[in-house]
Amino acid sequence: ISDLIGCAKGRFVAIECKKDAGPVTPLQQNFLTHVVENGGAGFIVRFVGKAITMSEWATGTTHTVISTKEAAEWLLSHACSSTSRTQLI
Repeated sequence: ISDLIGCAKGRFVAIECKKDAGPVTPLQQNFLTHVVENGGAGFIVRFVGKAITMSEWATGTTHTVISTKEAAEWLLSHACSSTSRTQLI
């Protein structure tokens, strides 16, 4: 199970949080893939210094911000609009 799970506008969302370049384990990859294949949204969020980099699991789309407010807004907008196509990044 990912670090954060929830529901955004009726869609299941899983967020895996990593510090710096910490690896995503095969178990975490499988969970995110399963979430996306079943219509949910999966993300990896990396905290590097003051920057927050978010990656959408299904598309590989990434975005880097400084504030947690910007991060939350990006995640919410992408959780509600991302596709269910699976692509490992």
